[in-house]
Amino acid sequence: MKKIIFFTMFLTLSATSFSQQTNNGTSMAKQDYLQKSKNQKTLAWILISTGAVSSVTGLIIGNNNFYEEIGSVITTGRDDKNYKTGEFLFYGGFVLMGGSIPLFIAARKNGKRARAISTGFKMENASMLSTKGFTKKSYPAMAFTIKL
Repeated sequence: MKKIIFFTMFLTLSATSFSQQTNNGTSMAKQDYLQKSKNQKTLAWILISTGAVSSVTGLIIGNNNFYEEIGSVITTGRDDKNYKTGEFLFYGGFVLMGGSIPLFIAARKNGKRARAISTGFKMENASMLSTKGFTKKSYPAMAFTIKL
């Protein structure tokens, strides 16, 4: 009885230790790359449009406050510094527009990866040993290509 238990435990351990991994979490399919590219491109367009609106708004606010500031300096001789909001919006908009550039680059890269993945069937040939010698036998095979 001890030998049977030891033998089954040995077979179980050896089977699990030398088996191949069945699911690979790092590989992505074509649809995954396309979805990732679409999401990145959408976020990049949102950032660039928000940045442009923010910069234009900051420019308008800053321009109006600039003339008020010049009038305040001329009349009272003091600087009120109330044009900081427009300046913040203007530069913040440029930062948002600059942040969209890496997203556009990453979206293009993932789109290229999605287009590089292809699957299909093709006929393969194998040499088989028969009574007359080696013969060629064809069989269908699934092809999966990733161009990196």
